[in-house]
Amino acid sequence: MTKLPLRLNVLYKISRSDDALTVATLLEILKCDYGNERQFNERVMLDHLLSLKENGLIYDHDLSLDSSNKLQVHYKVTEEGINSLKKYLPKGGK
Repeated sequence: MTKLPLRLNVLYKISRSDDALTVATLLEILKCDYGNERQFNERVMLDHLLSLKENGLIYDHDLSLDSSNKLQVHYKVTEEGINSLKKYLPKGGK
């Protein structure tokens, strides 16, 4: 199976998780698929998340501080995000 575009896969991973996901968590989850790509870094991941949020596909579920007192935003998928996945995922993809 071919690899999904990163932004679509980010939305997919958020939708499949029971927990709200942070940038750091998403980087860890997706590292095996995208870890060798130049686009795979914290700044680009945040850009993808902000774009998904701006388009109403995800929302800020919670905020916390990590061990370095850096703000962590926890994201969840919206109903619109789930509907978009149904349209854009390859048939049979769940």
